[in-house]
Amino acid sequence: MSAAMSLAQAWAWLTGGCCADGGRLEWSTPPELLGAGLLLLALALLLGWRTPAGLEGAGWRAAERLLWLVGLGLAGLMLAGPVWVMEGERQEEGRLVVLVDTSRSMHVRGEDGEPRSKQVAEILAKMPKNAEVLSFGDGLKLMPPLGYDDPETDLGGSLQALWQRYAGERLSGVVVLTDGLDRGGLRRRLMDGGAGGEAIPAPRIGGPLTIYQVGAPGELVDAAVLEVVAGGYAFVHSPFHVDVIVEAHGHTSRRLTVSLNRDGQPVGTQIAELDDQGRGKVRFEVTESREGRYLYEASVPVIPRDAIPTNNSASLAVRLVRDRVRVLQVCGAPSWDQKFLRLFLKEDPGIDLV
Repeated sequence: MSAAMSLAQAWAWLTGGCCADGGRLEWSTPPELLGAGLLLLALALLLGWRTPAGLEGAGWRAAERLLWLVGLGLAGLMLAGPVWVMEGERQEEGRLVVLVDTSRSMHVRGEDGEPRSKQVAEILAKMPKNAEVLSFGDGLKLMPPLGYDDPETDLGGSLQALWQRYAGERLSGVVVLTDGLDRGGLRRRLMDGGAGGEAIPAPRIGGPLTIYQVGAPGELVDAAVLEVVAGGYAFVHSPFHVDVIVEAHGHTSRRLTVSLNRDGQPVGTQIAELDDQGRGKVRFEVTESREGRYLYEASVPVIPRDAIPTNNSASLAVRLVRDRVRVLQVCGAPSWDQKFLRLFLKEDPGIDLV
C-alpha cells in the first residue's frame, strides 16, 4: 500500500467518510516496525531542529513545536498503514456433476423398440444448464458421452476417480445415469461382502448421490449368435464343418433359423433346436474348390422386440489350402522333448507327420 493511499484512507477514517457499521480498523504495519520507524524519525527531527533567525519568541517556538508534532503524527499514521475492514458473505451455487454410463448395454432396446440411451438424452435435457456432464465406462472420462461402446462398466472406480478429481470439494450433487449393469470392483466387493457377512464401505463421493436407472425391468427379448467354430484353415475339395452356437431369450418358439454366408453369398440354412436354457447348435458341412481366405458369417433373424439386434450375426475367417505339409521327424533316442514335438505336430491337421 502506497503512502498516498494510506494517507487518504486515514483521512477518510478520521473524518468518518468511509466507516460503515460492522467494520473495524486494522494496521497493516507490524507494531515493532512502526515503533522503530517513529523513533528514528523523532531522532532525525531533534537533530535537525533549529529555530530560524528572527523567530526566537516563545509564541513562535510553541507554534513550531505544534507543527512538528502534527507532522510527526501524520508521518506515523502513514507508516502504520490503517485499513478499514468490512466482512461480508456471498453464497455461491454448488457444482452439479452428471455421470453417464457409456457401456454397450446402453444399446439394449426396450419394449418400445428404443435403446436405453435415448432416455439419457431426455433426462439431460431436464438438468440445470450449469451441470457438468461426464461419462464413464471402464473408467471416468472428462467429457460428455460421444457413444455407447465401452466394453465394461466400473461404477465404483469412476466414483472414486470423481472424488479425486475434485480433491475433496463439497459438491451440491452427483447424478448417475446408468442401466445398473456394473462389471467393476464395486460389484465384486458387494458379492464378496455378501458372502462373508461383512459390511461394504460406500465409495467416497463428495456430495449427495442420485441414480436414474434407464430401461424397464423385466426379461429381455433377444436372439444372438454366440460363437462360430470352424478352425483356422481347411483343405480344398475336402469337406469341413462350421459349427454355429446360438441363443434366444424371451422367444416364443423353441426353434431358431440359422443362415450361413460366404463372402456375402448364401451357403445354407438350418433350424436350431433350443434347450431349456435357450441355447442351440447347428453344423454346416462346406466344401470349397479354390484355395484362399474366405469370410463366413452366421446370422439369425431379428425377432420381434429384439433388444440387441447387433449381436444377431458373427463372422469367422477360414484359410483354404491345397495340400498338407509333410514333416519327417527323426531322432536318435526317445526323450520327453521328442515326444512333445511329435504330439504337437500330430495335433495340427495341416501336417502329415511321418
